[in-house]
Amino acid sequence: MFRLRPQLAAAVVALGVILLAAAACGDSSSSGDQEGMTALESRVTTMENTLMQLQDAVQREHVIGAVNALNTAGIHRLDEDMQKASTLDPTLLSTIRRARQVTAATDWTEDLKDKADTLVQAFHDFETALESEDLAASKAASVAAHAAWHSLDQLAYAYISGGQAMDGAHR
Repeated sequence: MFRLRPQLAAAVVALGVILLAAAACGDSSSSGDQEGMTALESRVTTMENTLMQLQDAVQREHVIGAVNALNTAGIHRLDEDMQKASTLDPTLLSTIRRARQVTAATDWTEDLKDKADTLVQAFHDFETALESEDLAASKAASVAAHAAWHSLDQLAYAYISGGQAMDGAHR
C-alpha cells in the first residue's frame, strides 16, 4: 500500500527547520523577535499535531481497507469449503496469495502487527500447501489461516471502532 507517513514527517520537519532558522536570523534580543519565535514554535507544534492526526487517519484507512479486502476474500467460507473438499479448487491459490499480499502491505498499528505477521505466515504456508497440491496439508493450513485471520480481525475491528471489541460472532 502507499505509505505517506515518512514523506509527511520529513516535510513537516523540514518546514519547521526552515521557519526556526528564519526566525533565528534576526536579533534575538528584541521582544518582537521573541514573540515571533514563540509564534513560530507554536505553529510548528500545531503542524506536528496535525501530522500525527493525519498519520493516524491514514493508518486507520489502511487497516479498514485490509479488513474489507480480507472479509471480501471470505476466509471463513473458504476454510469451511476446504474442510469438505475432496479436491483442490484451482482458484483458491490466487485468492490466498492476494490475501497474503494485502495483509503484508498494510500499515498495521503496533498492537496489530504481530497478529498480521502471523496471518501473513499462515497465508504463506497455505499457499505452499496449495502449490504442492497436497489436500491434507492445504486443509491444515486453511484451519491455521482461518484462526489467524479471526485473531487479527477481532483486534482490527476493536481498533477501527475506537476500542470496542466485536461480539465474537463467527463470520
